[in-house]
Amino acid sequence: GKVDGFSIEHTVWFKNHGGTAGASLVHPHSQIISTPVVPVEAKRLQTLAMEFFVKNRCNLYERICAEELALYDGGGDSRVVDLSENFLAVVPYASPGP
Repeated sequence: GKVDGFSIEHTVWFKNHGGTAGASLVHPHSQIISTPVVPVEAKRLQTLAMEFFVKNRCNLYERICAEELALYDGGGDSRVVDLSENFLAVVPYASPGP
């Protein structure tokens, strides 16, 4: 989409807390940033997801959610942190940051 004549190609939400995270505010807060370009890492992840779909004819992220929910429901070693009717939060295998 376009906002004030600028094209929006990528939007990201993140939580920021304290100076070590680059925050100028002391209290925890969230931010949403939109950019006219897709960052290299985001593009790489989009490409991987599309390649997975072409090969398996299913959505990579739906598959991950289904596998994590099966582990969670079965009492297995699940990465599920929180679950609601509309959302699923999982811990990454290896976080890129603190």
